[in-house]
Amino acid sequence: MGITGMADTLVNEALLSVKSKLLLAVPPTDIKSLFRTRIVASWQRKWDAQPSNLHKIQPNVRTRLPLPSTCQGKILISRLRLGHSRLTHVHLFHSIRSHFSVRSASRC
Repeated sequence: MGITGMADTLVNEALLSVKSKLLLAVPPTDIKSLFRTRIVASWQRKWDAQPSNLHKIQPNVRTRLPLPSTCQGKILISRLRLGHSRLTHVHLFHSIRSHFSVRSASRC
């Protein structure tokens, strides 16, 4: 270094340029694991905060109940999870709502 006092300035510039170019190579699996852990923790907090009787059946969001082994059982569970069952759609096939309103009005 030809000029006295410039050594510190050059060293500082070199350090700053090295720090800005230094990138840590983090494997995607580590990032995925971190995201999954945080998402499940957030999901568990929301599940614990809800006043529901379902929490008694399944208190932990990570554990799953055993699935039936038959094809018919798997279809039943899938339809229940999606909300496609006779109980949820019977009013579309039969005009139950109108029957209930007529009967309840005539009985009162």
